[in-house]
Amino acid sequence: MTFELLPGVLGPESFAGDLIALLNFARDGRHWVVPGPGLSLDGWIQALPESLRAEVSFALDLSLEQEARSPHFLRVQVDGPGARPPAISLQESLQRATAPLEVILENIESDLAFLEAVVPPDYRDQMEEMRSKRWIDFVHGGGSNLPAVLRHRLENSRASQRHFVFFDSDALTPNQPSKKANDLVDQCLAEQPPVAHHFLQRREIENYLPLPALQNWALQRNKRERRKKLESFKALSPNQKHHFDLKRGFRGKNDSALFADLESRHRDPLAMGFGDKIWEWFQNIDFDWLDRDGQRAELMELFSKLWRLR
Repeated sequence: MTFELLPGVLGPESFAGDLIALLNFARDGRHWVVPGPGLSLDGWIQALPESLRAEVSFALDLSLEQEARSPHFLRVQVDGPGARPPAISLQESLQRATAPLEVILENIESDLAFLEAVVPPDYRDQMEEMRSKRWIDFVHGGGSNLPAVLRHRLENSRASQRHFVFFDSDALTPNQPSKKANDLVDQCLAEQPPVAHHFLQRREIENYLPLPALQNWALQRNKRERRKKLESFKALSPNQKHHFDLKRGFRGKNDSALFADLESRHRDPLAMGFGDKIWEWFQNIDFDWLDRDGQRAELMELFSKLWRLR
């Protein structure tokens, strides 16, 4: 989050210690703190004890540099104790700065396993820092109850304005998210400011399992049946792979036109799908597998959003 300072933060009713505490978040690289238009902090900095001047100047310089290079998604104006919305007081800014980013997942077990398995190398250190320092928290959205859970979190969470919603598109065909997914997007965008979110381009997380992971699955029990199923899956086109009901197969809901040309010798082995627990094979995933499967761009976008919301 970027905190933009207004003149009231230097007023007689403001506590200098609160401003220093806010700047400490910038020094640690979590949030940025920048002076608003026309606000000079030079006099305030010079009045500080000598031991604090260098740290405060470093925090401000780092904020301005990083804000220009990699701005946060959220920007909030901070004023004195009598701050008028949309500005907030220094005290409230400290509450928001301290609270973790809340990531609301449809299913905390499977979705978290997915997120942990597919972190691009470019963001592994950042995500580890967020987890170890508790800058991020994951919340179970309860599947179809996710809209209600989001509404509850927005009304009651201390992490006001710092939520991220992650969900399946449930798209049966390319670029056609389900009504449920579109309604959730509308709910996120209707908030002021809008709630950051990401819905998957493919149907659901299982459609991101790379072939080497499925090959490992096929080497377990019932090898003959599993290998036959895998060979039939490999025969699908990219769009069919991305939007097939991997868990329930053709027992589930699939777009008939998308699979109209699929021969019965491939359709029959896929009839029962790979099972509801196939997501458990999101383990020991090599990112090169995901890269070769064309996932890099979307995953880089996803984790860039999370990092910039910290």
